[in-house]
Amino acid sequence: SKPVIKSAANEIREGRFCKRCGEKLEYRFYHYSQLGDYYCPKCGFARPKPDFDAEDVKVGDQLSFCVEGKHIVANYKGFYNVYNILAAYAGVRTAGFAGEHFGDMLRRFNPENGRMEQFRIKGTGVTLNLAKNPAGFNQNISAVMQDQAPKDIIIAINDNAQDGIDISWLWDVDFDLLGNDSVKSITVSGIRCQDMRLRLKYVDIPSVLEGDVEKAIRDRVEDGVGNLYVLVNYTALFSTRNILKRLEGEK
Repeated sequence: SKPVIKSAANEIREGRFCKRCGEKLEYRFYHYSQLGDYYCPKCGFARPKPDFDAEDVKVGDQLSFCVEGKHIVANYKGFYNVYNILAAYAGVRTAGFAGEHFGDMLRRFNPENGRMEQFRIKGTGVTLNLAKNPAGFNQNISAVMQDQAPKDIIIAINDNAQDGIDISWLWDVDFDLLGNDSVKSITVSGIRCQDMRLRLKYVDIPSVLEGDVEKAIRDRVEDGVGNLYVLVNYTALFSTRNILKRLEGEK
């Protein structure tokens, strides 16, 4: 199957022109960002035929797809992880291995370092994920909204040198998708929390302003719905992860 996550016309693309002749690319199907079955109507440049193709893709609380007749199941969220898992599988097979234990490896693997990493703090389930560019942030939002249960969201944005001090990219993210009844609160935090609050205001989404990430987390654990997503950009990741690990260990 070739799922289209959202309208190709509305989503920001990192590459929409042919790298050979400059003509605007067209798509037979489209996934997100610049990914899909693209071709140039002018010079014939096109997506190479893939050696490993995921079929019968299903997303939700977990991901599943078929490749080379194998049924792959993973306890991940986010359609983008189909690409990541398929890339790992392609690496195994290209290296000459049969991949007979690939499914076992996926079942044992626990995501860490802020890649849909799970925490449990005083009865609240917390999911931490990195989001540092428009394409990644849009996929983060899609993954969060696949969870239809009531949820609170914290968005922490920094503008340190490693992040890039220009945060205008926030205007290319489809934050309007967070305007859903299942989202019970959005808290903006980090160095550029005011900018993030303004960005949400432009799509008529109210937010709570709390520049201190730890206080934002503590507040939502105390008064939230017990299901918290924390989306951070690069330099906010490690400090936020350390906070969550420490809070998780508190009695």
